[in-house]
Amino acid sequence: GAVMDDQLVAVPATGINESTCQLVAPSPALREFVYAHEYHAPEHDLARASYPAWARPYLTLTVVLSGGCSSLESFEYRSGRTRLLPDIILGGAVTHRVADLVSRGTRPGHFTVIFRPEGFYRLFGVKASELTNQAVSAQQVLGHPIDLLRSRMRDALSLAEMVEAAEALLLPRVGTAGQHVEGGG
Repeated sequence: GAVMDDQLVAVPATGINESTCQLVAPSPALREFVYAHEYHAPEHDLARASYPAWARPYLTLTVVLSGGCSSLESFEYRSGRTRLLPDIILGGAVTHRVADLVSRGTRPGHFTVIFRPEGFYRLFGVKASELTNQAVSAQQVLGHPIDLLRSRMRDALSLAEMVEAAEALLLPRVGTAGQHVEGGG
């Protein structure tokens, strides 16, 4: 991967087979908040897969698309414990390797919204710094709108429909973006 600065490395396709990754630009109304939408297809026939949660300098909203995977877990170095991850994850910037992801049967596909610096804060009023080196349930942070996102993602038949589902969550926030800005994300 290409070095972005002294500590953060951009790894193509988040360490997953590059042929399974697709990037889609956000709609014009979201471009000041979102870098891109990223889709990774599932990878099958893995008895048990473990792969690092790569360092990345941005906040993400990831929908895990089960695709035959019974679970996606995170082995977290700090606690030495493994925990089951929620199906929709809000992930803060990762400054160093904090966890490995573990799946059984299939490495699940996932759809990720990659936010620009302060983009998430301007849309939702949650400072990105509060989520650094963490992966939490998006439901706990964003509440009921995640139920609709989950339903729409489950029904999506194409990448275009996944993008539409994610943008349906984000676009209504554009009109009120920044109304909570005080010190930034």
